[in-house]
Amino acid sequence: MNKLIKSLVAAIAFAVLIATSACAALPRSSDIKIGPNLDSGLTADYLYYSPVGPTEGASQVEILNGFLNAGTGPQNDYSIAREYLSEKFKSEWNPSQEVLIQRGKVDYSVYSNTLATATVEVAAQVNSKGQYETLPTGSTRLLDFEFVWENDHWRLAKAPNLTLVIQPVFDVIFRSYSVYFYDQQFKYLVPDLRWFPSRASTGTRLVNALLEGSSDWLSGSVQSAIPSGTKLSTASVTILDGVATVDLTNRALTATPKMRERAKAQISATLSQLANVYAVDIQIERTPQDIASIKTSLPPEISMSPVALTASGLVHLASNVNTSVIGSKQLMSKVAATDFALSFDEQHLAMASPAGTYLAKLGQMGNNAKLIDARGGLLAPVFDIQGFVWSVSSVGGQGLVVTDRGGNRIAFNAGWLTATERLSFAVSREGSRALVLVKTEGGTQLYVVAIERNEKSEPVRFGAPKLILGSASAISSASWAGEVEIAVISARANGLAAPAITTVGGATTNLATIQGAKSIVASNGTSSVYVLSRDGTMYQYRGAAWNLVQSSVLALHFPG
Repeated sequence: MNKLIKSLVAAIAFAVLIATSACAALPRSSDIKIGPNLDSGLTADYLYYSPVGPTEGASQVEILNGFLNAGTGPQNDYSIAREYLSEKFKSEWNPSQEVLIQRGKVDYSVYSNTLATATVEVAAQVNSKGQYETLPTGSTRLLDFEFVWENDHWRLAKAPNLTLVIQPVFDVIFRSYSVYFYDQQFKYLVPDLRWFPSRASTGTRLVNALLEGSSDWLSGSVQSAIPSGTKLSTASVTILDGVATVDLTNRALTATPKMRERAKAQISATLSQLANVYAVDIQIERTPQDIASIKTSLPPEISMSPVALTASGLVHLASNVNTSVIGSKQLMSKVAATDFALSFDEQHLAMASPAGTYLAKLGQMGNNAKLIDARGGLLAPVFDIQGFVWSVSSVGGQGLVVTDRGGNRIAFNAGWLTATERLSFAVSREGSRALVLVKTEGGTQLYVVAIERNEKSEPVRFGAPKLILGSASAISSASWAGEVEIAVISARANGLAAPAITTVGGATTNLATIQGAKSIVASNGTSSVYVLSRDGTMYQYRGAAWNLVQSSVLALHFPG
């Protein structure tokens, strides 16, 4: 084992040790093992952490502490943790019901020989469906336990159906996966992020999550091709030689041939995230099905090259050579544009100006821009992949103006968003979700919301908002950065800005701070993150640092 690996193991062991209760030390005989690359998927229940079972003559507190520590070992269905349980309770305990990510130490209280509680500050939680939720600072949980004297030693006869881990352990054991549903037109697949331990059973949990349906906040904008009520007819999804066999109940027979193809596409997109899965075989009640594999309906990748508004019009800022967007300079000069949006196919241009939002088609001789929204205080316009233009006022009490590419208005009910003051608005690349950064009395709040559409793909309303980051974050700008990632900037003291990548249904990763940044745009994770400073200087995040790319930039966006 080289020095780097030894240092990593020591750091993880120290982090686990200091987070453990002062009442009882972490068992020193527990091993932390270097296992396979978890990103590649597992074919057996083998993980980094190998907790130890109860020692002879262990006290109630030692049993309790050892049981909680054993949550680091999900292999063999948490077999080590079950050694701390009574014979009757071993089969009743359900560790997959919930995961708590603790902050700080655990405080124990033993009230008698048979009763105890543990109080823990919780940073986040993951429910049985794999849905991750960050909790406000200071959130605590009180856990109840009951002991029994059995076979000359103490064991737990009652414990919550959950496991408890600290963040570094969670980051090793768990991994995020997207469960894919279709949009309302069955055109694109939409991700719904879940978190599961990296185990041989991960494929089974992914398919079960897909069969159970989407998260509540997303349900208004997605649907599944798998008939409601369909379940696995066998206990698990089997993976052999790269082929995942998914055996469904006969409820799946109610789907039409076209819907079965779509169902297979959903299952394939979900399971293909496991590196040991290359193909999917669908069976119904153990009968093989001849279902064609259709092209995965993921939306096209957004360009890695951002577009900047400069004195010369719109310019693609490519790594080798910058190219102008033909016709943009004349149109933008005519309306005195201060911001813009370029359609995904770069055929249409929306422009924000002091007079309002204008829409124009590029490449037409004598083309005139059409005023589609004459309100004041407008944010940068937005195109979605379906071709609709969103014009959003920053002023609370005003709704949204949505038009097609011809400038014809679409009736849209902004609902809860109407009353809020908006700072940023963006639509995800498949068009089923929007991010909204709003200003409140206590600060700023970042939400994602489902976009509900009609049979013509026209947006008609928003679903219920899902809070991503709360008021304490002081976010000033936000942008989609991938399927489930959002790039944000938060204000700090002395003009410093703190960029970060947060995840819809996951945690936040901080990037290096930068002076004077006012806005952020991104497309494909940390590989394409840019900020624009107040003086018009543009920077790209590369190698954990911000590198100057261009000066004299008025606005910056990706197409689409």
